[in-house]
Amino acid sequence: VQAERLGLREWMREWSHDAERDVDVVQGSCMLLAREDFDRAGRFDEQFSFFREEFDLCRRVRRLGLRVLFFPGAEIVHFGGQTMKTIPLPAYQTFFESRYKYFVKFHGRGAAVVVTISAFAGVMVRLAVSLASRVVRREAAEEKLQLYRQMAPWFFGAARPWRAK
Repeated sequence: VQAERLGLREWMREWSHDAERDVDVVQGSCMLLAREDFDRAGRFDEQFSFFREEFDLCRRVRRLGLRVLFFPGAEIVHFGGQTMKTIPLPAYQTFFESRYKYFVKFHGRGAAVVVTISAFAGVMVRLAVSLASRVVRREAAEEKLQLYRQMAPWFFGAARPWRAK
């Protein structure tokens, strides 16, 4: 839960995956939930069109007293990151807006603004690294460079939810 509060994704790398275990969230691509529990939890919140919907649902499932469980006997192939590759700018924008809305919903606007400032700082670092690697290697990492160049001013656009009064 602490990682969730900071806006960091829990990748579940620090423990063995050979036994069942309660977790905060499971990835939406490999989530299994009984229909009646899905209905009791309120289904997916439509404000999360893409990204954070599984964080939100798992949190509400836990509030019902149900378990969110990692089960080692299931196997799924998920080609993660494909949307980010095909439509990187809109996907990144949706990701940041969904994360903001999630933090407003569960931690308040102040926490959401802090997480958004952190995200902006991350984009600035990635932009600087992309620029440096382009200079050092003299290679065109143009796609990433353009993505981060476009993301930086996007954070300050009037339509961003964190700009709303």
